[in-house]
Amino acid sequence: MINELQRLNDQYGITDHLQFKAGPGELMVADIKNDQATATVALLGGHVISFQPNGQRPILWVSKHSRYQTGQPIRGGIPVAWPWFADHPADPGKPAHGFVRTALWSVTATKKLGDGATRLQLGLSDSDHSRTLWPSSR
Repeated sequence: MINELQRLNDQYGITDHLQFKAGPGELMVADIKNDQATATVALLGGHVISFQPNGQRPILWVSKHSRYQTGQPIRGGIPVAWPWFADHPADPGKPAHGFVRTALWSVTATKKLGDGATRLQLGLSDSDHSRTLWPSSR
């Protein structure tokens, strides 16, 4: 993981704005500190796990029951539920709220914006695993 964090920081890190590091449960996270707020985004699930506007109290957090394990969803924060919400409509054996919330997302771009904000762009690619859960991902 250290090599991957170094690669992410070399390619996408922004001095005094965005750093990739090991977060809770040793999950890779983007740690954002800018002129407007601080935030932490887990690459697992593309999940925002904290957000605090500067000078204010935190307005987003996760459950103390979160597991922070690869393949397990993070509870709380802002999850991405896709391609279905709640139980799968036809197959209860598929993961609740879809499969992207337990997938490892890739960083595709970062940028320091003119207003002092930070843009973090994440993406997913289809795989054999995603196509078994969602055959239309091609």
